[in-house]
Amino acid sequence: MAAAKLSTHVEGITDEQILRHLYHEMGHLFMQTIITYQVEVPSWIEEGTAELFQYRKGNGTNPERERDERAAWLSR
Repeated sequence: MAAAKLSTHVEGITDEQILRHLYHEMGHLFMQTIITYQVEVPSWIEEGTAELFQYRKGNGTNPERERDERAAWLSR
């Protein structure tokens, strides 16, 4: 199995934002790793998982305000 590489842009953003971007990409990597059969997964499932990684409470990036802003989209 080939090694995965994660990357993000860093210009003009804080360390916390960089870490959130990397967590997001780790969410995509997680989905690619756990789905062992070659099936098409709806984009909202994969993107939603990446968002969960990015905005998980306690991930060291203080994502609570941004996560709470996005929660309104889910409840309406």
